[in-house]
Amino acid sequence: MKQSKFKAPNALIQDTRLSYSARRLGCVFFSFSNPMGICRKSYDRLATLAQCSRKTVIRGVKQLVKYGYISFHNTYHYDQKAGRAVYGKNCYCINAELLREGYTLISRDVFRYTLSDAFFTIFMAIFTCFGNSKRAWPSISMLEKMTGAARSTVCAGLLLLKELPILLVQHCLKKTRQFTSNSYILVQDSSANGTTAPSENPKPEQDLPNCLDHSTVPTPCKAFQNLFSTAKRLFSSFSNLVVRFLHNKVRT
Repeated sequence: MKQSKFKAPNALIQDTRLSYSARRLGCVFFSFSNPMGICRKSYDRLATLAQCSRKTVIRGVKQLVKYGYISFHNTYHYDQKAGRAVYGKNCYCINAELLREGYTLISRDVFRYTLSDAFFTIFMAIFTCFGNSKRAWPSISMLEKMTGAARSTVCAGLLLLKELPILLVQHCLKKTRQFTSNSYILVQDSSANGTTAPSENPKPEQDLPNCLDHSTVPTPCKAFQNLFSTAKRLFSSFSNLVVRFLHNKVRT
């Protein structure tokens, strides 16, 4: 499947006045709207895309309208069986002015993963920290402030998100061996969703993304370097023992 992206306003992701489900629903509206900013989908279809119930969609729409993220009006069509005009799909219009204040390009593959609304919001907040690069170092406190979630919720979400094939989480240490902010690396993989079968024509190794800054398998160069470092330390220790032995002989 061809990978596509949508523009998610940063204000929507970081607006703590909205519930987690409303922010997720807002991402659905901005993702599946046409170039004119119009989205026409039923409540059932929105509930499927946002992975929530129909009642949650109705509450989310009210919150998004209240805080100016979308607007909508009812549509009608003639029903031959009823012999009268009946309600059709609502016509939603996103607030494109929010994109001028700042937005983040996010892959539509994020809607494939089965995540709770809180974990989805944390996922979007991490995407916001990437900016124009593929690596970011947001702290847990920063994610708490951006999403309005408790620290325990953020930590639980990170444990789940690190298992996704689209995100690589590394634990970083200072020179003092103290933990610092985690390193998050964006790994673009449009077909890895945990449920689909692997592609019949996989990409060659040279076409893989070069966003990984480390290798878990030691290369021959690294192995030789490690062997040289070990030999150097052994030679240094042996030299110190020889010097001490000769020093003691001279004193006696």
